[in-house]
Amino acid sequence: MRAGADKVALVGKISDDEMSNHILTKLRREGVMTSGVAQSALPTSTHITIRDPAGRRFEVIATGANAETSHEQVPDEILTDKALLLLQTDLSAAENATLLERAKARGTKTVMNLAPSIEMSKKTLKNIDYLIVNHDEAKRLGAQLDLKVENDAMKMAEGLAQTGDLHCIITLGARGAVAVTPDRVGWEVPALPIEALIDHEGAEDAYCGTFAAFIYQGMPFARALKRASVAGSLACTKPGIQESFPYLDDIEKNLGRVEDPKQVDL
Repeated sequence: MRAGADKVALVGKISDDEMSNHILTKLRREGVMTSGVAQSALPTSTHITIRDPAGRRFEVIATGANAETSHEQVPDEILTDKALLLLQTDLSAAENATLLERAKARGTKTVMNLAPSIEMSKKTLKNIDYLIVNHDEAKRLGAQLDLKVENDAMKMAEGLAQTGDLHCIITLGARGAVAVTPDRVGWEVPALPIEALIDHEGAEDAYCGTFAAFIYQGMPFARALKRASVAGSLACTKPGIQESFPYLDDIEKNLGRVEDPKQVDL
């Protein structure tokens, strides 16, 4: 919603506890439709980041109620060629795969943020239009799919794009991102320079949500990449996750501070 999408609906499962009520209230205040969020007897999903004294980062994920989320919670009538489906892998890989297959059959654009799990088959990969993955995840996915994995991000993106006949975007933190289209057009996308890193926990979600919002609106790929890059960088300047997501005005105001994506030969 903050990036300008006019209709956003969330699908998942949640418990009937204080945490769930807080989460749903925040989403509704932002204009997100939550009628697709069903109730579960399991605890609400929890994602905790821990840093040790050496600065190493560890993530602890308790899937909880999300483990029960079913593709059947998304009705056929909203899977149209005018819709866009954004998925991530806190949910069951099997349920994601089935939903992606249904969406592909009905002409729905699909965006997959492959995090935190990288469980993905070649068959499912071919039902994705836009794959967003970080460098480490891309390398592990390539190895899992028996691709000739190299440490070069652009080559990884090219391999995944060709394998799935999709747009592959590999995020590189402060170095921005690289992307390759199904017809082997490569892009280098710079990040917005920021003076001080406050918290990067919301950066990935801000990037993916912003990219999806602009693709949904019909914006060309390279322009959507630039806006997603700006949004992800801006999210690092505030603490928290949802609280750090920039609004459309903030994104547009900072576009002039970063170069346009550069097309490169593969």
